[in-house]
Amino acid sequence: MDIILVMSELSFIDTLRGPKILYMSIFDWTATFFVAVLINYFVYNKDNFSLVNTMKVFIVLIIIAVLSHYFFKVPTMFNYYLGLNSLQAVLDNRPTNSTN
Repeated sequence: MDIILVMSELSFIDTLRGPKILYMSIFDWTATFFVAVLINYFVYNKDNFSLVNTMKVFIVLIIIAVLSHYFFKVPTMFNYYLGLNSLQAVLDNRPTNSTN
């Protein structure tokens, strides 16, 4: 019973996304960079692993994220900074218990 009450307040992912810089989740940026490192490791092999290649993959992932959020009409703070959606749409999309 207690688990149901806790999950109804804030989900685990909402808790991870709590800490923010410029109202953007630190967790989302860190997880995206970690995925870029993994992709770089497996695509370029461990012998050619470099930060430059990792940053290229990271930028491609960010572009994919921006476009997918835009086309599926999921407002994000980063898309707001890029002028792709309104601030009100971002705030309306946030969880109600979130401390921004």
